[in-house]
Amino acid sequence: LGGVDKARFRGSVRPGDRLWLVGKAKKFSNRIMTFDFQGFVNGKLVFEAELIGVPITTSAPTADSNHFNVERATWAG
Repeated sequence: LGGVDKARFRGSVRPGDRLWLVGKAKKFSNRIMTFDFQGFVNGKLVFEAELIGVPITTSAPTADSNHFNVERATWAG
């Protein structure tokens, strides 16, 4: 994680809540990646932010491996 910009908190996330994260890639390069992210609890938008990352090489599991349960979500924007 390289940073967080434009963070807006619009609701609470409490222990036991299921937080759904939805992200949309904005910019990819060899040095920096930026994404718009939104978080939802019970269908209500509770936060939105721009996340900045630095690409690294890793052997982390991919979305199509058995390590993740990936579900399709809709961007609210």
